[in-house]
Amino acid sequence: MTDYRALCSELVKLLEVSEEWSGCTQPQALTRARAALAEQLVEPTRKEAVDLYSEVMAAHDCQTLGEVLGHFARAVLAKWGHQ
Repeated sequence: MTDYRALCSELVKLLEVSEEWSGCTQPQALTRARAALAEQLVEPTRKEAVDLYSEVMAAHDCQTLGEVLGHFARAVLAKWGHQ
């Protein structure tokens, strides 16, 4: 799986040393990337994860462990995947 934070960090470093940006205002994307990298990742608490699992189980009639894990994984990514 791609580590987007590492990729973003690498791109910021490349842009910072690029001669094309010398003497001119850096693009807004670079400023936003720096801000995103400075954000602290917040992992869900155990209670939040258990609550989400309960919601998934209540919303889906899962017959197999694979179905449970699939629905739960999608719910986790939808809720916390942007980090």
